[in-house]
Amino acid sequence: MAVPRNALRKWEKVRDWALRLPGAVEEHPWGDTVAKVDRKVFVFLGVDDGSHPLGVTVKLTDETAHAHALACPGAEPAGYGLGKAGWVHVPLEPAGAPAAELLCDWVEESYRTVATKRRAAELDTRAAERAGRGAGPPAPAPGPREAAPGGRLDVRVAGKAAPGGRLDARAAEETAPGEQTDAWAAEPEVPAEAARPLP
Repeated sequence: MAVPRNALRKWEKVRDWALRLPGAVEEHPWGDTVAKVDRKVFVFLGVDDGSHPLGVTVKLTDETAHAHALACPGAEPAGYGLGKAGWVHVPLEPAGAPAAELLCDWVEESYRTVATKRRAAELDTRAAERAGRGAGPPAPAPGPREAAPGGRLDVRVAGKAAPGGRLDARAAEETAPGEQTDAWAAEPEVPAEAARPLP
């Protein structure tokens, strides 16, 4: 069975991203490729030999990210009871499969869920270094409506969703810092220490 090139490129990007995370190692239990941190799996990558469709399985504890992943074509809760703990299998081959960048965001979320606080802090330090802030403490977290370094807004943490789960960008642009519109008022405040810039 031939592996679609686009799906294989996504799989390779996701694998490369996962293995660049602090302490990540690749192992092959049961003949599948997995990425682990401190002996705990944070992403199942399956096989890339064409014997099975390409896909990734990640642990998403954020409700919005979990629901988004399950809305992808062919996505389903992971088997063997892992789905009950938030693991989602996302196939890479169907039309409409998520982009590699989104998959990498989910891999990072899965990593942060499984990794120790020390490893997560190391990841934050690396992100700060890439942002040009040096090797000091992690960069200050963006405010609820501020973009992270590079102009990306971490909607999962820093943004607030309007009713229906969409970020109301107009409300963010038209409101002064500290003010809320009706679209933003429905969501609870995110503590500043919980917000983090994307790497």
